[in-house]
Amino acid sequence: MLKVMIVEDDSEIAALHAHFIAKEPSLKLVGIAVSFGMAREMMEIAKPDLVIVDNYLPDGRGVDLVYEWLKLEHKPECILITAANDAQTVNLAHRYGAFDYLVKPVDYQRLSLSLNKFIQVRQHLSQANKLHQSELDSLFYQAPATPEAN
Repeated sequence: MLKVMIVEDDSEIAALHAHFIAKEPSLKLVGIAVSFGMAREMMEIAKPDLVIVDNYLPDGRGVDLVYEWLKLEHKPECILITAANDAQTVNLAHRYGAFDYLVKPVDYQRLSLSLNKFIQVRQHLSQANKLHQSELDSLFYQAPATPEAN
């Protein structure tokens, strides 16, 4: 089982995220943090494999947590789910190695795809010593997104 932590100060949104995590048999929710400080504390105890992170927290920014967690021995993958869609925040998340970035209001079909991709990556990396290019392509290469109408 892969351990997942949610960092979200809106209890209804956190409950929705938890619902989708529960639908994945390979994932186990290990906690919900409602603040930056609580997320730091919970990280030390739970050591999750994946964290779903909101950027706007009452006492800090989620993207700063993603940066802090880069230094951990047990660095979790992070999916940001946030209303922050400004280029600076997106750029920081990308530079800090975010696994994925979804903008609120979240499309839960899209979140499901992201969770499945995370599971797939973890399974491949835990089962193989060497990977062929086709396996690497399925893990890292993404087809270009369809442009949205403005």
